[in-house]
Amino acid sequence: QASYQSGTIYEWNIDGMNEYHIINKLQEMTMVSNAHKIRNNSDKAVANILIVGFTSQIKGWWDNVLTTQQQTEILEAIQVNESKEPILNNNNETIEDVVSTLIYNI
Repeated sequence: QASYQSGTIYEWNIDGMNEYHIINKLQEMTMVSNAHKIRNNSDKAVANILIVGFTSQIKGWWDNVLTTQQQTEILEAIQVNESKEPILNNNNETIEDVVSTLIYNI
């Protein structure tokens, strides 16, 4: 069983992996993000921690395939309802959805 700690930068590399192993790697990324979120890190901060660990193909995708606008859209993602309206929390603030959006786009 894997164990992940907040404050640790993990390397993310999907080179040579088949679809099954890529999905497992994305699940690992989700588990690492949860470890960071438990420590009250913002969704955007957690996504940036994941991005720092990108290597090889996945780093090339982030650095060279996505435009600056696409990167910004991922890093500014918020939760929306079916009508594409922002979902608000109890403080009437939008809810970040950065990590899920990042992982979905990979």
